[in-house]
Amino acid sequence: MSPQLSIVVPVHNVEPYLAECLDSLAAQSMADFEVVIVDDGSTDAGAAVAESFTSRDPRFRLVRQTNHGLGHARNTGIRHTDPATRFLAFVDSDDVVPADTYERMITCLEETGSDLVTGNVLRLREDALVQSAMFKKAMSKDRRRTHITRHKELVHDRVVWNKVFRRDFWERHRFAFPEGVLYEDSAVTIPAHFLAASVDVISAHVYHWRLREGSITQRRTEIRGLRDRVAAVNTVSAFLAEQQGASAGPVADLRRHYHST
Repeated sequence: MSPQLSIVVPVHNVEPYLAECLDSLAAQSMADFEVVIVDDGSTDAGAAVAESFTSRDPRFRLVRQTNHGLGHARNTGIRHTDPATRFLAFVDSDDVVPADTYERMITCLEETGSDLVTGNVLRLREDALVQSAMFKKAMSKDRRRTHITRHKELVHDRVVWNKVFRRDFWERHRFAFPEGVLYEDSAVTIPAHFLAASVDVISAHVYHWRLREGSITQRRTEIRGLRDRVAAVNTVSAFLAEQQGASAGPVADLRRHYHST
């Protein structure tokens, strides 16, 4: 029988953090899931850490590829998941997922029928867990069956790892991550927010986002980082412009709000 949930975990040179990440998945209160770990050409011992999980827990599987970047690794992971799973999630391999996250999020989707659910995030520092400023307004309270055109603060919700998607919704819209660029999340998340019939928002913290040197978010001032951030903004802006004809008022307002953030 197929599991309910597929979780894709791309891995590239995060050996010091990977076991903690995978331990947090193994400890989920909801046990009916699979984890597809994609080793994206790591040069450290991260693949060995992943293999230790696959050897003792059949829910974990390891896929290897040469280094192609995060977007490509996520797309590879999706292709290797069980196609009959009902839900899809993503985790970055240096982060931590609280034990009740997926039970909480899937229960919410089952109750509402929404296409995706998104939740609040804590920054994981060396000495503390603190509220992520990026998500403070968007996740200030629980919202059921909302939409980005009604709750415009969701334009700040531009990452995939604090979400669970219905698999049929993902496949119906043929979502895929841009490859060979940084900041690949928003080209998927903002269109997903817009194309969803409804979205659930959970104010509880469902993800611990590690703050560490060398991560993508710490490279914003590098030339490539600046270039790819601009490209990501332009991609989302173009998508919203294409949607404007069908509902000019709400989408035009949303597009202005997106550019103001």
